[in-house]
Amino acid sequence: MKNFLINAVKILASVGILAFLFYMAINTTDANGKNVFNVLMETEKNWTYLLLAFLCCLAASVITFIRWHLLNRAVGFQVHWLDSLRIGFIGYLFNLLPVGGIVGGDLLKAWILAKEQETIDKISAISTGDKKPQSRIPDALATVFTDRLFGLYALFLLAAVAIFFSGIDKIDNAVIQKICYATYIIAVAWTALIIIILGPDYTNGKSIEALGRIPYVGAGLKRTVESIRLFQKHIKTLVVVTVMGLVVHFFFAACIFLISASLFGANSLPLETHLVITPLGLSTGAIPLSVGPFEVVLDIFYSAIPLATGEKMLVGSGLVVALTYRILVLLVSTFGVVYYFSSKQEIQSVMKDSAKENNAKS
Repeated sequence: MKNFLINAVKILASVGILAFLFYMAINTTDANGKNVFNVLMETEKNWTYLLLAFLCCLAASVITFIRWHLLNRAVGFQVHWLDSLRIGFIGYLFNLLPVGGIVGGDLLKAWILAKEQETIDKISAISTGDKKPQSRIPDALATVFTDRLFGLYALFLLAAVAIFFSGIDKIDNAVIQKICYATYIIAVAWTALIIIILGPDYTNGKSIEALGRIPYVGAGLKRTVESIRLFQKHIKTLVVVTVMGLVVHFFFAACIFLISASLFGANSLPLETHLVITPLGLSTGAIPLSVGPFEVVLDIFYSAIPLATGEKMLVGSGLVVALTYRILVLLVSTFGVVYYFSSKQEIQSVMKDSAKENNAKS
């Protein structure tokens, strides 16, 4: 009942945000009395740009899964990159669509990876006469969690660099300036924390245990530190993963830019501006709402940053672009559908095992 109420609140919140954005878009007009939907209907579409946007979205997703593959290999998982791709697309599908029940995409990815590796370990143990292999679920969860953390870190890092070179923080808008300065602070602080966490622990684990005792957030902080420290001997891998994260988010920014250019033509913001606003918009993915926050961020920036002509995009432009991006993401997830049906029995088995363990813990 509790999960049902939480999900109901999330859905209502998303619907409420979208309803408000649509209301504002419909009731905001330009000098000719046209709202963003009128302008959209009258503007000639560039379908080549839209196809390129889809390819950018697909490329970003594939690089994300290969990035996760590098983390898997770093901690000893004997997994082929095609298997990481397959599991990644399945997790992608489950994160987007309500097909996974109580099992989210990231958790499912970790479980499938762990179970497949445990099967390999059992076969190896039988042939060598070793003891029963240990569960690989903690390591798998750590790779998924670390992948998310460094992906989010790359978001703010790219945004900070783009802000510096684009000069968006010089725009005469107090809200945008504060967001830009906050991005600088987060990027610098996050970099410093990663360096500290990966450095030597002179307290022999006592500081990590102390973190775990902090009320409410302690468990999460401890898990974060332990997940990152698992890669303490793989600094080069983490550097490569971070660079790949920058490439991933460049492709996502290019995707959003191409969508905007395909729908609104010359009346759209340049790529360098999207290198700032797209990462900041995607960072709202940490908020547990399927849709809404990203649309809000994009709409705020689109209607606040001047175009080369000095004019500004109409309220609702960001909403239109964001929803088109959602459609492209759903199209990319169809690869996950193919992998899902080809591995349906395995996935159902993993979900049952996960549900049993969760029930046992509760």
